[in-house]
Amino acid sequence: MKDISISDYIKGLNHNVLTGLKKLKVRELEEESTGKYIAFVDDGDDSYDVEISINKDELINYTKCDCGKPDPCKHIAAVASRILSPAKTTILLPKKLKKKQTEVSQLLEEIDVPALKNWVTELLLKNEDIQLSFRVHFLKKDIYTSEELIKSYKQAVKSIAGNKKKIDQSQLIKIITLWENIHTPVLEYCFQTIDQPATFELIHTMVSQALFYQGELNINTNRFEKYIDSLLHSVSETIHPLKDEESWDKLVDTLFNRIAIDNYSYNKHYLNAVLVLFELSGTHHIQLLLDKFSKLLNFHYHEKSRPGWYFEVSKAFYTLTLKYNCFKTYHLLFITQYAYNEYNIDLINQLIQINQLARAKNLCEECINRNYRNEYNVPYLQLLQKILREQDDPTGVLEISNILLPITFNFEDYLTILGSIEDEKEKKEFRNKYFNKAKRVYGSQNEINFCFQILNHEQNFKQMISLVSQFASYPTILNYFDQMFDADSEKLLLAILDRGERHIEHFYSFTTDKSDEPVNQLVDKVTERYDKKNVFLAMTKYGRQNLYYKNAFVERFEQAYKEKM
Repeated sequence: MKDISISDYIKGLNHNVLTGLKKLKVRELEEESTGKYIAFVDDGDDSYDVEISINKDELINYTKCDCGKPDPCKHIAAVASRILSPAKTTILLPKKLKKKQTEVSQLLEEIDVPALKNWVTELLLKNEDIQLSFRVHFLKKDIYTSEELIKSYKQAVKSIAGNKKKIDQSQLIKIITLWENIHTPVLEYCFQTIDQPATFELIHTMVSQALFYQGELNINTNRFEKYIDSLLHSVSETIHPLKDEESWDKLVDTLFNRIAIDNYSYNKHYLNAVLVLFELSGTHHIQLLLDKFSKLLNFHYHEKSRPGWYFEVSKAFYTLTLKYNCFKTYHLLFITQYAYNEYNIDLINQLIQINQLARAKNLCEECINRNYRNEYNVPYLQLLQKILREQDDPTGVLEISNILLPITFNFEDYLTILGSIEDEKEKKEFRNKYFNKAKRVYGSQNEINFCFQILNHEQNFKQMISLVSQFASYPTILNYFDQMFDADSEKLLLAILDRGERHIEHFYSFTTDKSDEPVNQLVDKVTERYDKKNVFLAMTKYGRQNLYYKNAFVERFEQAYKEKM
């Protein structure tokens, strides 16, 4: 965002945002480091993390809120307002934090050990979460079990949330902090014994526990997923540099084997861990990873009913094959999916590029058969037509053209069908049918261009002039300007002056020229081919039927030349 002072930021908020601030509660506002403020904002039953950074000139240069709404959101506004005018209830911890830490350090040096032990004992008895952190930190073990981990994760949740299912963001942060304290020594142990089968069970236990409480605790957040991905990221970083190929191979297999949960669902976090390995690995290991990935998919591809997770996992592999230029090797593993048009179209195009036309054709037909209206099938029909042309199948191309033309008004389809009609009377009827049909779709630029293409094909530029004042865009006029000028320059000028864009572009905003450039180009073109005095004479003599409105060309021409005349 552009640097701005807090006061100007608040002044720029709209009325709805300012009104909503009264219902919000800002908690635990801290200056984490110089100019960097963090806080929780309670909004009804939800709580959001907010971060605001202020530079040395006291201007806001960064904002973040996990509500997902664009800045300025009301939660950022609430924190900005509190920073500007701190309330008494605000916990604001700027640079004084260092001074307090120094005082604590001095106290620790001065106090006698028995008194400190007694105080710590009382503190631990009253606070289960601190008690758990204390035990995890100081109780060093030589071996860990899944049962102990499950118990520790449960104790961490209970020490913060008690028996409640609904928690807020601040409670969740404390829970995850405790989990990190729990898993840190366990991961250290795991990484020392990473090649032992029981070790990975401990890692999976931690992942499973986080997933379990993600479902158990009632809170809208992505912190659980971030926690799991971070945990498994460190696992991938540990596997990557292993020198023993056999150990590396077994551990990577373990990650792949954990991706599929059952016939319907998959664990995206283990998939992410595999993707991290791709990022870390060199050429040799990348090829091994690709082969393992293809082995996983190939195992399930030939089943009568592929698992529900197959498409999502294969989509991740598809991206990898494009990245590492090996799509041709694994192309048979990829499938299309209903409603994933962008992916489906890209996949079919890739198959066409490697000349796998039969496979591409099958997938096109598969996608077409899923839809009940041809309007939804346009991109697939166009791809199928492209394939049929490559396969030299004019009958198939003609069949697709007949389906597409009433929807797309594509001129190439028009010519294909027209060329297949032998009877001249039928040709004329076909031409008039689609020309008039396109004209009736008033204001659609695609259909307008279609009409102009037909007239250009027929070299009928006098009739083309009659369309200019009705609904032609400025780029279209420019495209055929010279031909129309040669056909009838006087009528062309009147048609341009009489172009009814107020009617056209008010009701059909999609025909509006988004740029001034085509209008400027038309002004230059008219100036080049007409005498400027004759243009003004035409404006004056014939005028426009609507005296209260001038089209963009007339306005621009007058601006450019009226004072010079």
